[in-house]
Amino acid sequence: MDFLQKMIPVTALILIVLFVLILIFRRLAYRRTATFKCPACGQVFRPTLMQLIFSVGSRKGQILYCPNCGEKNYLEQLENETPENDENAAQK
Repeated sequence: MDFLQKMIPVTALILIVLFVLILIFRRLAYRRTATFKCPACGQVFRPTLMQLIFSVGSRKGQILYCPNCGEKNYLEQLENETPENDENAAQK
């Protein structure tokens, strides 16, 4: 019985760490494809991992700060667009 009382907190800690790691890996996978456009300045950007971890939102959009102007807005994810493609199109 003493062994079980020691194993319950260890098991709970392992499950919590596993849950946090799964969340971080899911956000990393989302970050690879997530691009947003600021409605205030028009900047297209990819948020940092820390911005995604601590932001509020869903798969469709996030509440983020724009790295260019600093505005905090709800930004919807752009479809099939990357910051590099937007910069190349602006140069042409």
